[in-house]
Amino acid sequence: MKKSSLLNVLYENEKIIIPELNGNRTIYNSREVFPSYVDGDFKNWDLNKKSKSTPETEVKIYEMVKDATFKDIFTSLSDNLDVLCLTQDQIIDFCVKYPERLRQNGYGTFFLLKKRRLFRRDKFFVVDVGVYSSGLDVRVRHFDGASVWDADGRHRVVVPKLS
Repeated sequence: MKKSSLLNVLYENEKIIIPELNGNRTIYNSREVFPSYVDGDFKNWDLNKKSKSTPETEVKIYEMVKDATFKDIFTSLSDNLDVLCLTQDQIIDFCVKYPERLRQNGYGTFFLLKKRRLFRRDKFFVVDVGVYSSGLDVRVRHFDGASVWDADGRHRVVVPKLS
């Protein structure tokens, strides 16, 4: 595991666990979890698909301390993006069980999501969850977008715990 210069770990001495899940839930179809807004691009970009089942997974939560792109943020933790991904079911579960761990006041909490593609390179996306007075808001963004995220927003990043 790399030591990130862009992110600081939060809740370092706590075990934050996502249980074993069957992969049946998708973000687009979970409007009860995200009542404020669900991005239509989950459907438009063909991401509204169930995933494989996943074992119990411990996650770590980080907070941005330097401005960075998504690529900078996630590769600061590992060059192997596969180990940083969560499924939609896991992201939903995290949002339901740990809403207080999401960045509050409309700033984002970022999760890496992988879209498997046959005969072509897998594609990565970032799920951006915001907390508003009207409830959770969820958007999907291209991983390789050029936007630089401002560290002043103290955006959070949730990934599986790395060994």
